[in-house]
Amino acid sequence: MNQNAELTGLLRGRAVTSIEEEHTTVTITFQDALVMRIHAEAKVATGIEKLSKISEVLEEDLSMEIWFEDGDKLVLRLANAGNSVSVRDGANEVVYVG
Repeated sequence: MNQNAELTGLLRGRAVTSIEEEHTTVTITFQDALVMRIHAEAKVATGIEKLSKISEVLEEDLSMEIWFEDGDKLVLRLANAGNSVSVRDGANEVVYVG
């Protein structure tokens, strides 16, 4: 898998306050009010603790892995390659789409 450099740069070091799944959307909220929505078919979380910090984001085709500094990861199967992730800031402005 390859690192998504733009998304990694945006999210590295940010602390997660919640991860919610509703139907085919995973919503990750960060301590600084950033919100990432991922349209995904499935997710596998391995004990991700509140305030865990992201270290990097990897992507390949429909696969995405979000790695945390403590070694945990969130594994997702994206609904559409290149068009399943959006990130908005606290003012609801789009800061990333991909």
